[in-house]
Amino acid sequence: MILLSTAIPAQIYPIFGIKLIAIFIGFTFWRKFDISYRLIFIHLLIALVVEALGLYLNYIKQPNNFWLFNIYMIIEVWLIGLAGKYFLQDKLSDRYILISLIGFSVYWIISFKYKPITSLLNVFFILTFFFLVAVYIAVLVKKTFINNNVFNDPLFYLCVSCILYFACLIPLLGLINYLFSNNMKAAFNLFYISHILNFLRYSLVAVAFYLYGSQVKRGYVRQ
Repeated sequence: MILLSTAIPAQIYPIFGIKLIAIFIGFTFWRKFDISYRLIFIHLLIALVVEALGLYLNYIKQPNNFWLFNIYMIIEVWLIGLAGKYFLQDKLSDRYILISLIGFSVYWIISFKYKPITSLLNVFFILTFFFLVAVYIAVLVKKTFINNNVFNDPLFYLCVSCILYFACLIPLLGLINYLFSNNMKAAFNLFYISHILNFLRYSLVAVAFYLYGSQVKRGYVRQ
């Protein structure tokens, strides 16, 4: 998230490109989306704005931009978590997700009593990553595996995007934090893996948006 350089790395451009493609598809099918897909789309818009602002602060102004991602993360967990709640649609899952989201919010607020907002809330990040992985594994098992052809199911691609991204970030973030105190250059180089994960994540989101919108347009959606 912070690189001590004034040149924006080339890996950033494909990420912005795939996000813009997903946003274009989302705008095209916005009226076809239900509340869960609209939450995912709103998150995508916010993610693009935060990424752009983070790059501006980092590469142009060069201050610490961790505060921005601390704020973004609580927004992300609420939007993605609530979307998972609407995908699952059962009382037990609703309670678990809502209680978890409220608990994470309280923990997020309390954390700033012990750490400045300019420091990454690493424990909070890891806990929310585990939570989102668990939610979308539940969605994957309950809602997609019942279909004969999961590859035509837009929800399958959304679930895989979340599980792949957040599950891989858990060990990656831990390793990066370890290397920050031992080998700063290696930590920065390792961070580029997150760019690959970002690209894969939003590529799958774009596919999900297209499949869902086109299937609803035809009067049939596999979900």
